[in-house]
Amino acid sequence: MIDIFSWIFGPLTTYRAVLVTAILVLALLTIVLLVTLVVHKTYIELREARSARLRKKFETVFPAFLEGRNEHLSTPNDSLAIDALADVAIDQIAEVDHKTAKRIRAELRERGIVDDLLERLNNSRSWVKRYRALERLGFLKLVELRPIYLKLLETETDLRLVSKTLWAASYVAEEEDLPLITSFLSNSNFMSAKFNEYLFTNLIEEFRIKHGDDPTVSMLSGFLNNETVPVLLKRDIIESCGKMGYTPSVPLIVDAFHRYQDITEIRITTLRALGGLSADALAEIITSALSDPDWRVRVVASRNAGLCSESCVPHLEELMRDKNYHVRINAAKTLFTMGETGKAALRRALTRNDRFARDISNYVLGGSR
Repeated sequence: MIDIFSWIFGPLTTYRAVLVTAILVLALLTIVLLVTLVVHKTYIELREARSARLRKKFETVFPAFLEGRNEHLSTPNDSLAIDALADVAIDQIAEVDHKTAKRIRAELRERGIVDDLLERLNNSRSWVKRYRALERLGFLKLVELRPIYLKLLETETDLRLVSKTLWAASYVAEEEDLPLITSFLSNSNFMSAKFNEYLFTNLIEEFRIKHGDDPTVSMLSGFLNNETVPVLLKRDIIESCGKMGYTPSVPLIVDAFHRYQDITEIRITTLRALGGLSADALAEIITSALSDPDWRVRVVASRNAGLCSESCVPHLEELMRDKNYHVRINAAKTLFTMGETGKAALRRALTRNDRFARDISNYVLGGSR
């Protein structure tokens, strides 16, 4: 058996001295890292606990401020308290009316919250701190920060901050800012279609609050008619209108369907958007969509045809013999939702030679029993 004590502390050869030194150094470093880990974890937990206490404190005093019993909020004395007050204010702004939200923003300016967040955004060396400051400023929807966001878009190189700046700018942007915003979104490698839809939803919602529906529709029309805007961005803004239920955009969406007949993505998106906005407008284009040469368009059309009149039943009955499996499935399920006329079409399919049509009709009808 090797005597560890004598091996370490006995007469040292050169290689043994190097090994012993390395082992002792690594052991010391392990202890230091372990202590650092414990201390850092404890610090984070204490910081989070204090942050939670501060949030609870501000949540308690906010009602008195909103009701007018307290003229002002207390001024935070450190960055953690500033962040806690900003977070509570953001939650309150999302729930109150426009006039009260304006009062909250004015109070945050007076308490120095906005200046502190801007100081971090402009001067911090940590991108994380800048990102979090930018996120809080964005949620506050401060119109006066619009020039700052636009300048940041022109100078910032960090992709994480650029994307967050675009998001913040979407709450306060004006129509003349669209070219700068779309110059980023036009790059297919920049973010994603979902990110674009989120930005456009913010932009449309805030624009209509500030200017009304007519200027908003005019802005959307100019965007959709602009030949320099990539078609996929037009698709994203149509998708946004559908998801947010913006019915004044229906004529623009119908026009886009007819104008971009050669672009499958636009046809699909317009059908999907109209399905959630206007059955009457959908009925205008559903017949041509049900016979579209692209199976993806037929899938979406057959899924939404139930929102239209029973005149679509013959077309759906024909689609039960479509070459594409998904089109057949959607056609059968939609027929089942169209009352007795649709169910009669399913029962007719039970007597025909198309095996799949018989099977799916039997399956769909069987689910009603």
